[in-house]
Amino acid sequence: AGIKGDSLEDVTLDAGADALAVGQIGAVASEINDVTLTGGTITLNGNISTDNKAADVGDVDINGAVLLGAAVTIDTSAGNGTVNLSSTVDNAQNFVIASGAGAVVITGGIGLTTALTTLDINNAAGAGTITIDDIGDATVGVTAATRIGNAATTNIILGGTVYRTTGAQTYVAAAGNTIDLTSGAATSITTTNTAINFTTGTIELSDGSDLTVDSQGTGAGAVNITGIKGDSVEDVTLNAG
Repeated sequence: AGIKGDSLEDVTLDAGADALAVGQIGAVASEINDVTLTGGTITLNGNISTDNKAADVGDVDINGAVLLGAAVTIDTSAGNGTVNLSSTVDNAQNFVIASGAGAVVITGGIGLTTALTTLDINNAAGAGTITIDDIGDATVGVTAATRIGNAATTNIILGGTVYRTTGAQTYVAAAGNTIDLTSGAATSITTTNTAINFTTGTIELSDGSDLTVDSQGTGAGAVNITGIKGDSVEDVTLNAG
């Protein structure tokens, strides 16, 4: 079941540590303001759309492990609301976040149990800062394209140590030192026979964040990087197969 609003109502659903499942929230952005979902697991079976109500920008806060029950778009761009996911995101679906100038934070890993099909975060537009943890671990976290940011994105923060996909990975941020790797440990970005692109923005490595970029496999994809800046003599390994 879904939820419709009339004049930018807030939606709060709290299942405690139990499972929560919900369909579409807001058929159009002008129906819903803030959305807060809490559960041990949270199954999203439809899109979430929000808009601002005066100074209240229409934030989305999801507290619990997200399971994609369908292709899902979280769109807060009408009011520039933030999007905060406190835990992991799983299941073989397309997942899109569009937040405009609102910050996006995904604290848990993506596709750690079941890989997503595609992952797009503000790849078409929006200046909001994007912070994401690991994508995959020993296995891939996204099977097709991963597209993070655009040339207006203020900052991309990659706080994990593993970004592993089958499909191409593309990270785009504004010019300058705007793509930050902050784990403080060896960090690997890996695809299988597909491209890895870091464009417009320069990668900035925090202390100890040695970087390996590898489009591994026969006929491996191209690796395209605008620039890399270190903090304290980090190692950099780039392998286009």
